[in-house]
Amino acid sequence: MSNKAITSTDELYEHVLSEYMKGDTELNRMFFDFEVQMSVSDILIAYAELQKDINGDDVLRLENGKRAKKLIPDADRERYETVYSGNCMKFLCSYNGSEEFVRYCDRQKLWFIL
Repeated sequence: MSNKAITSTDELYEHVLSEYMKGDTELNRMFFDFEVQMSVSDILIAYAELQKDINGDDVLRLENGKRAKKLIPDADRERYETVYSGNCMKFLCSYNGSEEFVRYCDRQKLWFIL
C-alpha cells in the first residue's frame, strides 16, 4: 500500500478485511500497521465492526465498569471527533489495558488488540 493515509471508516474496514482474506492468520495488530487520518470515533467504529465480523468479538465502551449503551457517547462526542493522524496500530494499542474500551469474546475480557 502507498503512504497515503486512510481517511474513512469504509476504507479502513475494506483495507483490513482484504489483507486478512489473503492469508490464514488471526486478526492481529499487524493488519492495522498503516497511517490513518480519521476521527477517533471512526477508527473505533471500524475496529469494532472488524472484530465483530471477523472474530465475533464485541468491542465495548465501559461506564463505571459496566457496558455503555453506545460505543461513542453523545455527551462527549466532541472528544471523539478529534482527528487522529498517525499509525493506526499504535493508536489501537494505546487502549490495551484500558478500562474505557474493551474487547470481549463469550464474556471473557481480552486484550483490546493483540
